[in-house]
Amino acid sequence: MDISKHGHLIGWYNSHSYEIENTPESVADFIIHTGNEGVNAVISTPDHETVITTCGIYVDRCQDQAFLQKLLPVLIPKQHEVENELGLHCGCEESGEDQGMGGLT
Repeated sequence: MDISKHGHLIGWYNSHSYEIENTPESVADFIIHTGNEGVNAVISTPDHETVITTCGIYVDRCQDQAFLQKLLPVLIPKQHEVENELGLHCGCEESGEDQGMGGLT
């Protein structure tokens, strides 16, 4: 799946839909926002093809691997901020390793 042809995506959570600009920054912000609300979300194309599903602040599945590779460098620092605020330190920052997201495909 290639979502680059879409100018926007649709984010779904709590039975509501929200238009999201099709950029890694906007998608990352949506994922963090919904995850902080304590809900999982679905991001789809305007024609309702599922692109991303989440589990909290984390990507569960992504149908566009090229987009995922652009999303992760933006999303991971935001995830670390949330984890630090919640006291969920994985040790990644100290070791310089990217634990937990390295094998995601």
